[in-house]
Amino acid sequence: MRPKQQSLIRWDRKDKRLRVKQLADSQGMKINRFVNWLADMALAQHEAEARFRAAASKGNPKHAIRILEALDRADARSGIAGSKP
Repeated sequence: MRPKQQSLIRWDRKDKRLRVKQLADSQGMKINRFVNWLADMALAQHEAEARFRAAASKGNPKHAIRILEALDRADARSGIAGSKP
């Protein structure tokens, strides 16, 4: 079991909901869609890291580099940092 991650900023439930709503609104989305989008980004990041670590553990640096290059190209196409689904 992973230890509970501590945040630098403690939000109470009302404040957290309001901040998430503001973020969703800034992206032109409803809260549920925004949270699903965040989950998609987290899962994609996890899968990419797992694939990279698997390739690296097999001692195949060329394959690992190809994965990173493919991710860079995908990021560039989608504008993933700050993009909307």
